[in-house]
Amino acid sequence: MNKKVKVLLMAGGRGSRLWPKSRRSLPKQFMFFNQQKSLFQQTLDLLQPHRDQIELFVLAPREFAPFVAAQAPEISGDRVIYEPAAHGTSAGLLFALLELEERGAGLDDVVAVLPTDAYVGNAQQFWGCLMDAAHTAKTRDAIAMLGVTPTYPATGYGYIRVEKPPGAQAVPVEQFVEKPTRERAERFLNDGRYFWNCGIFVFTTGAVRRLYEQQQEAMVQHLVALRKRQSQFTSHQLTERYQQLPKSTFEFDVIEHAQNLYMVPAVFEWTDLGTWSALLSRTPSAPRSGSGSVFGLESENNLVYCENGLVGLYGVRDLLVVQGKDAVFVCHRDKEQDIKKFLSELADAGFRDYL
Repeated sequence: MNKKVKVLLMAGGRGSRLWPKSRRSLPKQFMFFNQQKSLFQQTLDLLQPHRDQIELFVLAPREFAPFVAAQAPEISGDRVIYEPAAHGTSAGLLFALLELEERGAGLDDVVAVLPTDAYVGNAQQFWGCLMDAAHTAKTRDAIAMLGVTPTYPATGYGYIRVEKPPGAQAVPVEQFVEKPTRERAERFLNDGRYFWNCGIFVFTTGAVRRLYEQQQEAMVQHLVALRKRQSQFTSHQLTERYQQLPKSTFEFDVIEHAQNLYMVPAVFEWTDLGTWSALLSRTPSAPRSGSGSVFGLESENNLVYCENGLVGLYGVRDLLVVQGKDAVFVCHRDKEQDIKKFLSELADAGFRDYL
């Protein structure tokens, strides 16, 4: 591949399922859990050995500018694309693609989209899979995604169904299934043709632009017109108009409707650190202890994060307990995926300052 791959790091999420540690004022990708580097910085480290082979860009809402500048001072300001506000991956990705087009990106340029809030093991294998996906996207004018072999019946992930169990090569995608029920997830786990979507997509700008125009024509027109007139608006007006776009995901708006999809099997270790269970399983010692302590008596299968002081458990089981600096959250572990519902009710009850 002659041209460098444009790598777009998605750094706009808020990590609400890690509340009350993750807040609007400190999203999870920029947090430190007794580690020397944030998840955002760890993603940068994955790419560091190959920086001469890629063009690196970051997409983030403008309010996150201080985090990006502080944690990645080596990235020049013109390589950071700031959307007016965090408003879903579908609008954000289209905003970034239009920006890249204005900067001269051609329809055959390859773009790799990477989240910045997951654990990835074995950087060399990760890079090999990413380049396989780039080759597939380029030669087949397709969208290629990386698929992770499921290890348990997760209900919080999207699933990729392929035509047949893959070897090491890219295979056509039959269907994209978002967040199944537990029963369906158990069937997927045993089927052998279903893989977790890890949010890594690779495509040519032309291929994905066509899909946006076919499936989200109104969004394209709105955003193109907004960008042409953005110099006429104040920051507040620009944000208001940007937030008129549907707040939805790239998967829902584009991927679920796409025909020419391929999956490259991910042979590296991967964990989505979107929940407390995932985070504490990946870094079990540091977050549990933090600067505080945990003591349990006649208690089992509880998951505890203690920011400071002491959390004591007596006669309880299957609980998630998170003690932050100014809030404590307790729920049954079966409810962990529904934290967003709780936070919505919390905001409606007048506690927005804690979000």
